[in-house]
Amino acid sequence: GFNFPRRYSNAVDAMLSAEKNASANDSLTAEERDYNQKAYERDRQLFDSVLNPERHEEIVAAGGRRLSHRATLGALLIFLYRDEPRFNEPFKVLQLMMDIDSTMMKWRHNHVAMVQRFLGTRVGTGGSSGYLYLRSTVSDRYKIFTDFFNLSSFILPRCFVPPLTEEMISLLTSHNAISQPDKVREHPCFADANLGKNTRSLIMSEDIDLCTPRPADT
Repeated sequence: GFNFPRRYSNAVDAMLSAEKNASANDSLTAEERDYNQKAYERDRQLFDSVLNPERHEEIVAAGGRRLSHRATLGALLIFLYRDEPRFNEPFKVLQLMMDIDSTMMKWRHNHVAMVQRFLGTRVGTGGSSGYLYLRSTVSDRYKIFTDFFNLSSFILPRCFVPPLTEEMISLLTSHNAISQPDKVREHPCFADANLGKNTRSLIMSEDIDLCTPRPADT
């Protein structure tokens, strides 16, 4: 099987571990090391917010996200493997949904500019505060698909994207007859000898199912 949450979590751990090791480089100044350490801690908190179901639900309850944890991971899976034939069309659908939001935001911005030009700060024709009210609608608060826009925060460098197993490649390929000589595709990280065996084993660890969420950290 292909447990995406677990494999993604392992890849994040590997990426952040490499980031942390780089921040401890002796050639850096104390100020640079401090800056990199803070950046590492911010990244760790950011990724934990999507890996930890409880933390995700807290953000949803506070109004920071709308999608469920499972749906967020599903959309992230599509984003990361959008080049696979079966995910190419779903990825285009997500892009079109964001295009709708972007187009609406542009329309609102143009409408606000027009109202300010012709009415200034007078009361609007519908009885609202006019320009002041319309200006407040040009924000992420009025986006419908904000969660899809924010998925870019969780995209990994291609070097760290977990490689697909032969089973998943077959599942996501339009023609199941395509055979793969190896268990997994050649992974970019493996060309970097500096990553070492521990990082490779983190990325390649076997799991059981596609959507089992990662348990909360204790």
